[in-house]
Amino acid sequence: MNNTQKGSWIMLAMAVFTLAVTVYIAFGIFSTGQIPQNNWIFPLFCICFIAVPFFLIRKKQSSQEVQKDERDMNIQRNAATVSFFSVWALLFAFVFAAMCAFGNDGAVPLYWLPLGVISAMLISFIIYTIAILVQYREN
Repeated sequence: MNNTQKGSWIMLAMAVFTLAVTVYIAFGIFSTGQIPQNNWIFPLFCICFIAVPFFLIRKKQSSQEVQKDERDMNIQRNAATVSFFSVWALLFAFVFAAMCAFGNDGAVPLYWLPLGVISAMLISFIIYTIAILVQYREN
């Protein structure tokens, strides 16, 4: 397993974790009208996003492990293309859902905009990592 695969697994785990926390915060906003006050979210984010990736990516399985080759760059390019088009599709779906929910005369609440953009970006990261892992599995 090279650095690209390791990074993809780590990014997939972090994106799913972040998406779960975002859904938790969004549910709190929609149900109570305010952001949930928890003291465990920030330290857990620091551990997940700084400490864990640092140790997992730096550790090599063998001294002959290749850093990156031409195949890795092609896989990353294809995954980035799929992710790019998925972002546009997700943003289009978000705008369409807002239009259906509020109509042409309604105003979209302000908290919808960052939640839509953050959700689209997290889902595109998940699509990017899955595309990388699927391409490695096929080859």
